Amino acid sequence: MDHNILRWMCPPQFLTLDERISNVLIVLQDLGISPIDLLLVTLGPQNEYKAYKDSFYHGNSLAVDHLLNVVDAEKQGHDQLMRWVNVRALNIVLNRVSKEMDSLRVFRMSIQDLTPEFLMEFKLQSAITQWERCHCFNIISIKSLRIVGSFVSMKESRWSELEG
Repeated sequence: MDHNILRWMCPPQFLTLDERISNVLIVLQDLGISPIDLLLVTLGPQNEYKAYKDSFYHGNSLAVDHLLNVVDAEKQGHDQLMRWVNVRALNIVLNRVSKEMDSLRVFRMSIQDLTPEFLMEFKLQSAITQWERCHCFNIISIKSLRIVGSFVSMKESRWSELEG
């Protein structure tokens, strides 16, 4: 296919951003491609689109944030994004806590020791005090403790909702 056929009939600098976007959407529609198809293929594993993918992830470090903010701003997008996050959130938190605990062995515990009973009885302040007494002070470990504390708070509020 001759790619020049799809070039602008007038110089794009004379078009507003909305006019340029509208024209691109019309071309995509005429080609039977949805905007999400274009995004998915462009960000996919194909090497021929690597420059576009690299600029999305590296050229503008906030591009992913902006995309997710746009999705989150709409009710339908927010609902779908929350559904996606909820499926993955617990594993993300547990993996992060597990890695930090395994690398630091703060309490000489492993992820298997994080039982519901432990989480229900966990007190952040006493854990930090105990930890400081052992001279194991490390910023990354404080983050681990805060993650566990946040997780406990989140679980307590969810359990309260279920009980109430």
